[in-house]
Amino acid sequence: MGLVTGTRTARYRTVPPKIDRRRLISTVDGRLKKKSTVDSRLREKSTVDGRLREKSTVDIRLRKKKGRRRGKEEKKEEDKKEYLAHVLSSPAGRPRAVVARGSLAPA
Repeated sequence: MGLVTGTRTARYRTVPPKIDRRRLISTVDGRLKKKSTVDSRLREKSTVDGRLREKSTVDIRLRKKKGRRRGKEEKKEEDKKEYLAHVLSSPAGRPRAVVARGSLAPA
């Protein structure tokens, strides 16, 4: 049995370790620099006195929440407009029997 040169696991190629997706790496001036992420996306950064300052996740969450609120308010306004449009319909939009009588009240 001297012909067996390796073990069973020797058939598989070694797989390089994956870089952690939450910690992206970039190079700045030949040095490695980690970028922080929020929900798999890069955090927005702004400069203050020439330094980088990360925006807090609280600001981002509030902005999203505010956007959702605005969307709900706009929907409510659209529903009100639709309701008013149905109430103020022209005689052409009414059933034929009502148009023939001329009014909604029975004579």
